[in-house]
Amino acid sequence: MTAIAEGAPDGSSFVAHQAAAVLGTGSEVYFVAMQFEALGETDMTGVWSTTSITANETATVISVDGFAKQFTGWPDAEQAFNISPSHPSASEATDCLD
Repeated sequence: MTAIAEGAPDGSSFVAHQAAAVLGTGSEVYFVAMQFEALGETDMTGVWSTTSITANETATVISVDGFAKQFTGWPDAEQAFNISPSHPSASEATDCLD
């Protein structure tokens, strides 16, 4: 969660609350759904993709859905790698938060 939160702009008051990660279909990336608050908005869920979920390990992070794109500065997964917000692993990660 820390690596994802580091992509939030300064002053956004980004606070991560809960996250769930699912290994993607190619076993190379994880899809991480995270509940967070930022800029005075609460109870939001965004989805990111990352190459690692291990703490203190360098990882690449990209924004998968609209909330991830809106509230962090990580690159757009759809533009960079053609990863859609409706990717099954993104939905699976989000379902894990319920």
